[in-house]
Amino acid sequence: MSTGPSTRETNSCNPTHRIRLHDNDAAATQKLATRWRTTPSAVNATDAPTSYRRITLDMDSSVSPTHGTQEGSAWNGHFGCMCYHPLFVFNQFGHLERCALRPGNAHSADGWEEVLKPVIARYTDRHLMRFFRADAAFAIPGLYKILEAEGYSYAIHLRANRVLQGRIWLIRR
Repeated sequence: MSTGPSTRETNSCNPTHRIRLHDNDAAATQKLATRWRTTPSAVNATDAPTSYRRITLDMDSSVSPTHGTQEGSAWNGHFGCMCYHPLFVFNQFGHLERCALRPGNAHSADGWEEVLKPVIARYTDRHLMRFFRADAAFAIPGLYKILEAEGYSYAIHLRANRVLQGRIWLIRR
């Protein structure tokens, strides 16, 4: 934990316009308020404690088709196109928590640790019920271990397989 003044970085849509806000930094708050066309009190409210009691993280990859020869663009047989294959983590409000732009031929779960661990760390000290959901690409024992160690309940889709079908059959008996 940091003992100095708390800071937060805020990015507008253009990543070159980065403002670093410090506690009681009226000039930076005013600058950000101007950019957002709002009031300084509204900017400060973005750091106010929230009333929600749980966090649900949803991790998934997507397709971003490309046209031409963009660097990192590659053929993805699943989507049937030249594309990027970005990885996203959203919360239950649909807000983006973190993402990574990856080559089109990346597996759906490639780089999950670099994307998810900072998000998990963001909520570590908050007293929230924690949930995580993902599709079958993220059925990874290492991911289960991290989620369990951090107190997350999770729902991750499993593909049907012989072992799973056998265990379901035993339960149904």
